Amino acid sequence: IQEKVMNVSKSTIAILVAFILVLLLLRKMNVGTYLTIENLQLHSASLLAYVGHHYFVAVLIYLMVYAALIACALPVVAPMTILGGYLFGIIRGVLFACIGASSGAIIYFLLVKYLFAHTVQEKYAMQLQHFHDRMTKYGSSYLISLQLLTII
Repeated sequence: IQEKVMNVSKSTIAILVAFILVLLLLRKMNVGTYLTIENLQLHSASLLAYVGHHYFVAVLIYLMVYAALIACALPVVAPMTILGGYLFGIIRGVLFACIGASSGAIIYFLLVKYLFAHTVQEKYAMQLQHFHDRMTKYGSSYLISLQLLTII
């Protein structure tokens, strides 16, 4: 059992180091400065030409970049969403932005869950036990409330 814990621990550290390196690389490259409205206007003709010739590839690139930027918690949501609307039209742009944002959020969630879940569970065991008991008892009501909160 101890050996298995050490393997999980090493893989967790490897994932964490890789994620931090990607974050540092993106920050060092100043990716956020490239995704500005001014820069998009400057290159709009070449972007539209690329989308016209390679629509499917352009959509895949847009989704992957959007998801990666969201997963790395970079503040470029507005320019990326506007870019999607401009390149693919309003309806498709919104659809692709939602898919990219959801994918990025799922990636971020999974990274945090698998990197920090064990540490948090050890440190806050008593509080989490109370939370787990309440979620077991009232979980469905909690989820319905969360869904209805977006309407309000």
